[in-house]
Amino acid sequence: MTWDTTTPAGSDLLSQGDDKIRELKTDLQTALKANDATLGDEGIFPVSVSTPQYRYRGLKGTTAQRPTAGNYGYYWNTTTGTLQRDNGTTWEDVGFPPTFTGNVSITGSITATAGILGSRISLCSMMGPISITSSDFYFNGGSGAAFENSFCMPRPGSITAYGFVCNDVSHSSNITLRLNIQKNGTTIISGNNKTFTTTGIQSDNNNYSIGTNTFLVGDRIASVLHISSAGNITANISSWIEVTFST
Repeated sequence: MTWDTTTPAGSDLLSQGDDKIRELKTDLQTALKANDATLGDEGIFPVSVSTPQYRYRGLKGTTAQRPTAGNYGYYWNTTTGTLQRDNGTTWEDVGFPPTFTGNVSITGSITATAGILGSRISLCSMMGPISITSSDFYFNGGSGAAFENSFCMPRPGSITAYGFVCNDVSHSSNITLRLNIQKNGTTIISGNNKTFTTTGIQSDNNNYSIGTNTFLVGDRIASVLHISSAGNITANISSWIEVTFST
């Protein structure tokens, strides 16, 4: 198809008018489809013969198949899985945050929702091999220690997970252990009981949503091994508490 705005000439025969009208319709349909030899039609026309409409569909293909920028609209890049637009010079992703290189300066303030952008750390303790005979054993203080043998929180936040691993070296009789998490001396999380009938390794862990088990600045968080049945055990033990600060 050649687009020629100088035709038909004023001297052309009137009897050829119907041919020129059909030729114009064909040329318009071809132009609106904007066919690419590799990628197919960029537009759809007519959608229906009875109710003709034009719909822009864009092009789709790989990065290698993508046409040169400067004369196109949108392109679905199957290589990157992104929608791209022709800005007149290059193709750029649509709806994705920009990539910054170098230093970025921010004027004003940034407000963060508590608990969403907070920092997250793990408080870890390891012991062993040790012999435990009391009902409560503080990881940071031992048998009979007070809750002051704990971690003092520098910022408010939430306990979001805990876990412990116990490698039973020997025990006097079948013994049941669980890890409790205390705040200021009061148990706020009771772990699952683990009964040792033979030597070996057992573990327990759990996680919680932000805001479920909260603490304030200055609160003391401790991990306490609780023996819920009579006896004693010699074991290598490790525990950890995950805390997420809200500010």
